[in-house]
Amino acid sequence: RRRTYALSGPASVTFAVRRPGAKTWAPLGADDGSPYRVFVDPRRFPRGRDVSFVAAVRSSDGAVSRSPVVTTEVRR
Repeated sequence: RRRTYALSGPASVTFAVRRPGAKTWAPLGADDGSPYRVFVDPRRFPRGRDVSFVAAVRSSDGAVSRSPVVTTEVRR
C-alpha cells in the first residue's frame, strides 16, 4: 500500500535582527504571503557596524524552523 504525505508550505515568516553586543533578537516584522520579506531602513543601525538577521518559518501544520543567521556590515 502506497502512502502519500502532504507537504505543508510556510504559513508565515518572522524576521528578526540582533545588534552588536545584544543577547536577544528584536523582531523586524512578519509576512504571511510569498515572497516572504520585510524592508529594513539601514538608518536604524550604526554605520560600519555588523548586524545579524534571521528568519523563523512557521508552516501551516505548526512546525517551526529558522534560517541560518546572516551577518552584514551596515552601509549607507
